[in-house]
Amino acid sequence: MGEIFNEKIVARVPTFKIIAAKTGIILLAAAIIVFAVLTLFTLKSAFGAFFAFVVVGAGYGAWFLVRQLNVEYEYSVAVDDLYIDKIVARSRRKRVLSLDIHKIEEAGEANEEGLARVENMEFGSISDYSSHVQAPGRWYVVYSADGARHMFFFEPNPRMLQSFRQFAPAAMRQK
Repeated sequence: MGEIFNEKIVARVPTFKIIAAKTGIILLAAAIIVFAVLTLFTLKSAFGAFFAFVVVGAGYGAWFLVRQLNVEYEYSVAVDDLYIDKIVARSRRKRVLSLDIHKIEEAGEANEEGLARVENMEFGSISDYSSHVQAPGRWYVVYSADGARHMFFFEPNPRMLQSFRQFAPAAMRQK
């Protein structure tokens, strides 16, 4: 059998909560900068370097925090293993899931019909590695690890689904 490798990157779509957090961070930084500048001109003291540090620090802090809210997920299938990495600010990568495809108990489209099959199951954890809840092509996967059942959502491409069908055919729910 030839080497099978496939990958896909999806960016998480900002929710209202994330947009509100970014807006709050920017407004707070602007308020700190305005306060520091007004205080500097009001006091006319020798603390100019300190207030310049506050202004630069608030600007850099806001930029850094807003970037941390930008998240992408990379799915990789290598032969019969699935790897999911979380990429934060396009600079830091962390492996969030490593799964042997043979351990998949059930997988299917994350629509009403598909999720109805798993609604009565108990899960140790439920993770969402998709761009958003209503993403087209969003799938759920149920697997067992550490004595518990786990579920996650992601957006595989057709070649990944083909690998799943090859290595865990009984678990796959056809489209």
